[in-house]
This record gives sequence, C-alpha cells and structure tokens, in this order.
Amino acid sequence: MLIAFINFTFHLLLGLFVILMGGGACYIGFRGLKLTIFAPSYHPRRKGRMMAKGKACATHPNEVQTTPISQTACIAYEFFILEPRNNTKEGDSFAFLHRQSRGRWNLSVQTSRGQVQVKPTELELDHIHFEDRQDLWSEFTESRSVSLLAEQKITLKHKLTGTRRTLILREKVIRNGDVIRVLGRQKHSNQLPLLEDAIVTDKPISRVILESSLALLAGLFVLGVGISLINHAFR
Repeated sequence: MLIAFINFTFHLLLGLFVILMGGGACYIGFRGLKLTIFAPSYHPRRKGRMMAKGKACATHPNEVQTTPISQTACIAYEFFILEPRNNTKEGDSFAFLHRQSRGRWNLSVQTSRGQVQVKPTELELDHIHFEDRQDLWSEFTESRSVSLLAEQKITLKHKLTGTRRTLILREKVIRNGDVIRVLGRQKHSNQLPLLEDAIVTDKPISRVILESSLALLAGLFVLGVGISLINHAFR
C-alpha cells in the first residue's frame, strides 16, 4: 500500500512539473509568434495590439544616449554585466550581475504609415554591439570595464581561489536607422501615433519564427509527456 502511494505521488508530481515546463515553453513559442505572424500590422486608425515594422528614430532627436564602455552615441541601449554559470559560455547560462537600460522613452519607429512613438516595457535585442571579457587566460581590453565593475562593487577575482573570474560586459544598442519590430497597444485615447506596453526586437523575422516554432512544438511534446505521467498515476 505504501509503495503504491509513493508511486502515485511520484508520477503525479512529476507529471505536474513536466506540464508546467511544457506550458512555459508553449507560452514562449506563442509569444514569439505574436511578434511575427499573428499580430495585425500597424494602422493609425486601428486600436488594440498590433505590429509596427520600420527603422528606429528618436522622438526627440537632440536627446542622445552614450553607451558605458564603447561610448557609442545611440537612441537607447542595454548594458549587462554577466558571469557564466558552471564555467560555460553557451545558451542562457549566465548570472546577471548588473543590468542597465537607457533611452527607451525616446524611441520611435518610422513605418510606411508615418512615425510612431513607442513606450517599451521590454527590449529584446539580439545584436551585440560591443563586448569586453576577462577569464583565466585574458584580461579586459578597456580600462572603463574595470571602473564600471568597481562602481557596482563587483570583484575581479574569486574569493576562495584568488583566480580571475570569467566576467562579460556587453552592450546592445538601438541606433538611428536600425531595423526594428514593435509589438504594442494603441489606445482609443491616444492623440498621437503611440504604441504602449511594447516589446521591441531587432531579431531577424526568420530566426524568430524558427525559434518560436521549435519552442511551441517542444512545449506541446512535453505537455503530452506530462499528461501521460498523470494518467499513469491514476491507473
């Protein structure tokens, strides 16, 4: 009796966990597809969620941002201080030690139907503009990198071993003329073309479709596995 209860509980909890993972993958995939094929195209008279495609421009051209390390002039940027987990450099296996975003309030997109102001809640920038790195075999190439780490009180070496940590400083930028896509909401009360609660990305559309489709298919497969585990628990 006890063994049967343990077997039931194990398969039930495992099934629920797998379903949760599958649901997350499906959400990521569907969210990515919304940025490509599901969202209606921008129109000044349309209300609700829509996609605007075009070239980035500044709402206020005299307002310029400068990136922390490379000192690049841009409309908006994201700056990250990363540390790879488990000494790996692949995928999303990074610890985010610091994240900074500037200039999002000044972003607009020039579409075929005119300029549209953007109020982003999130930037999903793919292109890395500049990166500086140190590890066991190399040091930072820019002196500003060390200064920025000192400002954030991030030590350059491991406390126990005294060896250099693998640290990555990375900049992603949106400059005037960069091709971007914006998924946002236009409200009835807006007096000017404005997309609010927006997600802004510079990823190639083919890559977004491929990654999102794979995530959606993987999520559906994992959901099926989770449902099978739960059915097995109740047999």
